[in-house]
Formats: sequence, structure tokens, C-alpha cells
Amino acid sequence: VSSEEIQKIDLISHSILIRTPYESLQLFRKKIEEVKPSVIVLDGSIALKRVYGEEDFDNFMRSLSYYCKSKNITFVATLIGNALKEASGLSTAFDNVIALFLERIAIDEIVRKIAILKARGAKISSRLYNMNIEEGGRIVVYK
Repeated sequence: VSSEEIQKIDLISHSILIRTPYESLQLFRKKIEEVKPSVIVLDGSIALKRVYGEEDFDNFMRSLSYYCKSKNITFVATLIGNALKEASGLSTAFDNVIALFLERIAIDEIVRKIAILKARGAKISSRLYNMNIEEGGRIVVYK
């Protein structure tokens, strides 16, 4: 990523405790119209689920995903939890679903695994792959 690209990154913080799902969606739409991004990353979306409840959360995520698609914006959301269960409820709203797993194998060692749960338009394997993040941030995926 070049320094020019980094300067284009816009970080937006949003308090969900004082807004309804509808108000949050309207706020996102307004900000999208102002900033006109090509990519949106919604990190920590599990907090939305805890506050809004499962049904409102699913509706919010679907609405935001479809809105982003209509504007030709890549939408990435992170969600911590049971990836297989979570993906089944929202998979129709997303073109791609990737699950990351962490497994502690010793007190001081964690193994990372990755699975592609959905990739619209592509044949995918149902297997888990090991994943390492090397020094410098390079990600290596292997069987």
C-alpha cells in the first residue's frame, strides 16, 4: 500500500448504543454518499449483534450489503463467533464468506486456519487450510 493510498483511508467511529439499526443504516448511507468509498470495512460487527439482537442485526447487515452492491462498493465485515452458523444466516447477502479459526496448541502457541465458506461464481474446497502470518505481515496459506 502506497503512502498516497494510505492518505485516502477514512476511519469512522460510530456509537451504536444511542441509535436504532435504521438510524445506523441511514448514518452509513449518508457517510457513503459524502466519502464515496470503493471499499468499506465494518470491523467489530459482533457488537452490533449484541446490541441489536439477531434479527435486527441480520436485517442491518443485509441492507448495508445490498446498498453497497448497488453503489459498486466492496463491503467487508468481520464477525467473531461460530463462523459456520453465522455464515448460514447471512450468506445470501454476501458474495464471499471467509472463516478464520484460532486453535491454541500450547500455552504460547496458536495455530491459525482459514476456510472459504462461500465464493460466488467459483468452485471451492470445503477443507481448512493452515495459515501463518510471517514477520513483515506476509500471509502464507498451506495444506
